[in-house]
Amino acid sequence: MKKSVLLIFSIMFMLFVTNIFSQTLAETEDAAKHAAALKKPFCGVCCEDETIRLDCVCKIGNMKSEKALLTLMRVLREDPCEEVRIAAAHSLVRIGDPRGVYLVSRLAKFSDSERLSRLCTKFYKAYQYQEYLVKQGIEEQDENGLALTSLEE
Repeated sequence: MKKSVLLIFSIMFMLFVTNIFSQTLAETEDAAKHAAALKKPFCGVCCEDETIRLDCVCKIGNMKSEKALLTLMRVLREDPCEEVRIAAAHSLVRIGDPRGVYLVSRLAKFSDSERLSRLCTKFYKAYQYQEYLVKQGIEEQDENGLALTSLEE
């Protein structure tokens, strides 16, 4: 009786330890893939993992790179994940290239997703407001490029 209980306990312990080790190993592999994708964000946009794609799209948008324009436009049109498409729309507006802004304005009207359409509308209106402020000569901006003054002045 004692031997069988000890045998069952040791088997359960081994299964428990193996399960924990395999989860830790999988998390380490995912972290390594994520870090490698962030070093080369243009390659990470094509990754299967949507969190990696999302981080890479945000990183490309923060770089404000004109080279990223076509990649972000493709992601905005074709990515299956709505959050990644929203991040791509925001990145395109932050870059400020007329081609990317035009695509965001079109998706604001013609997107199948109500959420994406609503957020593209907000991004586009914020871009238009920013352009208006620049034309008026109001150039005081915060770190995100947004105006610090209001229209009431």
